[in-house]
Amino acid sequence: MPERRSILSRVLPTQGNIRILVAYNAIQGGYLGYITTFWQPFILTLGIPVATIGLLETLSGRAGILASLMQSFGGRLSDRVGRRGVALAGSLFLICCWSVSTLSFILHTTILIYLAYPLWSLSIMALPVLDAAIADTVDSHERSKTYGVFMLANVIPAAVAGAVAGVVYPATGAAALLLFAAALESIGFLILRKNLRKIPLAKVEQEAEEEASNLAQVVKDAGKYWRLFAVFAADSLSWSIASSIAPALLKAVQGYTSVDFGIIAAAFQLGVAFGTLPGGLFANKIGSRNLFVTSELLGAITWLAWGLHPAPEFAGIYAFIWGTAVSTWVPVQFQVLTAVFPSDRRGGLLGAVAAFRGILSTAGPVFAALLYLRLGYTAPFLIGSGAILCTVLLIVKFIPPQVGAVSRS
Repeated sequence: MPERRSILSRVLPTQGNIRILVAYNAIQGGYLGYITTFWQPFILTLGIPVATIGLLETLSGRAGILASLMQSFGGRLSDRVGRRGVALAGSLFLICCWSVSTLSFILHTTILIYLAYPLWSLSIMALPVLDAAIADTVDSHERSKTYGVFMLANVIPAAVAGAVAGVVYPATGAAALLLFAAALESIGFLILRKNLRKIPLAKVEQEAEEEASNLAQVVKDAGKYWRLFAVFAADSLSWSIASSIAPALLKAVQGYTSVDFGIIAAAFQLGVAFGTLPGGLFANKIGSRNLFVTSELLGAITWLAWGLHPAPEFAGIYAFIWGTAVSTWVPVQFQVLTAVFPSDRRGGLLGAVAAFRGILSTAGPVFAALLYLRLGYTAPFLIGSGAILCTVLLIVKFIPPQVGAVSRS
């Protein structure tokens, strides 16, 4: 029995705030496991065309221009006022987003979808805050492992939710699934509000206090850490071209059903679980550069396969590889950035990276839509895969084998 407890203690976080964030992430997995896959197929049923979805994804949503700026703003704001308040604000925006979306499907109107998109963007302010909160609480050598556990907590409920949603959607419709998302996020908000403690911040220098949370500061930060920014921006842009309107294309062109999307959602999360072990727990042994390259190569395989042979019976395999690619990247990115960035500006710089990546990647949905309209279904997947392979070259050139050894010059 003591041996078993010892093994668990090496994996599970012991800090109270981290446990609360892990619980919150698990609750979000209960609906994001299907929302991220089903969202575009949902709104296609309201009559919104693929090209319009591409424009909406560029301007707002979870990865558009507004979302990118909100990540920078949220990170810098949290460096000044604390992580807790910004995390709660992000959760409130999500509750509003899913509530408005529910009404849109009940009333069968597209107007409220145009409101839901910016609400989703506003909620993104909390993403760098949650990352910074983990970095503030956990020692540097434990961050990759902790972030891996943080991701893994999301996987089981997300996989179950994705599979169940694919089965029940024809009977319940989008409104019921979106209402369920609003209810789960409300529970998550209450847990954060009651249990998440304020995290002591490093003393912020006067210069940092006077910095404006604007595009000019993002560009300034990008110049200072240009090698990191170049790699992560290239990754974001290439993946955005390949994946940003993929669910809409799979439904509109290939005729994927709700069951197919349910399989994709579940298999993606299983891939995340499979990749979390090397990506999170063994990052220090495998090496950041090796994991980054592995992730990109898996991504190129995924999107090439979906572009050239999109048969629904292979969708689960493709989604599993996709999930593995994501989970071998994210924890290592987190560890590299938190090791390089100073603690007194960590939240702001994490937000700046997210904003810079997001600003460049916002061209992805529109570019993908134009490629589809001009060259056909396969074009976004093939061009995106080629760009991912180009990103590998940047990784080999700019990312050192050891975490935290990235030069700022």
